[in-house]
Amino acid sequence: MENLPENTAIPVQITLHSVINRLDEQEIYDVDEPGSLTIAGDARYLRYTQAAPEPKLPETKMMLKLADDGSVKMRQSGILNTQFQFTLDHLTHTNYHTPAGNIILDIKTTALTQETTNQGGTVNIAYQLIENESPLGDYQMQITYTF
Repeated sequence: MENLPENTAIPVQITLHSVINRLDEQEIYDVDEPGSLTIAGDARYLRYTQAAPEPKLPETKMMLKLADDGSVKMRQSGILNTQFQFTLDHLTHTNYHTPAGNIILDIKTTALTQETTNQGGTVNIAYQLIENESPLGDYQMQITYTF
């Protein structure tokens, strides 16, 4: 992957597998969308647009910043707007903008790995969302991108 040009959007296929455990319920989401990879400085940026779950809802634009230090930022723009910072062993915070108003959440990253190959890469993230010191659920994401 070191031969890729900087600041040029390269087409990739992005596959997201997400497992959400809240209370006694489990939700599983799978997304497979075309996207782009841009290398800039010490980070890789993945961008894609996620189709709406219902016909009358807007699409969601997603951007992931995969930093060389191992941290990941995820920005979501659409009906819900937020930016998550995933850093192992650090509690981070976000303002979750919803149509009903803002929610302040803490993010506790419990596992975070990045792997790159000549064909693309994989990011694994496990985290908890916490509101007012009460855990809202456990979340796992695997994001794979291929050229």
